[in-house]
Amino acid sequence: MANEVERIEWPGYFALDVPKSWQWSEDGRVISIFSPEGGVGAMHVSVARHSRPGYPSTSEVVELAQSLASQRGWTLPADMIRVTKIGMCLASEFTYLEPAERIFWQVWYILGKDRCAFITYSCDEVDSNKEEAERTKLVESFRWQPSP
Repeated sequence: MANEVERIEWPGYFALDVPKSWQWSEDGRVISIFSPEGGVGAMHVSVARHSRPGYPSTSEVVELAQSLASQRGWTLPADMIRVTKIGMCLASEFTYLEPAERIFWQVWYILGKDRCAFITYSCDEVDSNKEEAERTKLVESFRWQPSP
């Protein structure tokens, strides 16, 4: 069944519900998740230490999104960044279309007290809606695991 998922845990880091028909692999500190049969894009997850003291703020998740956009040369007005909560943690999310290559990007930052998850999904522009339900459910299932 297409809606079946498997809870995958990376002990000491995080857990996600990955569709059973999808595959994942680790390369260094980046986890790639994709559908090998008929998939159109790939999701990448990485985690870093959160260096600011105290609990994350709304302005911080917006700043992270704007910083990435700036580094890539993307124009990203603040009102294009959605601030939400994922698994009780503050998160930001935005989409961007690279005009030259026609590549669609969806980007999330999920901040815990001492960690930050950076999640991206990219595909050709024409395929941007094809895996929307799967990638949305996958990201919404994100939960931090206790630190080692």
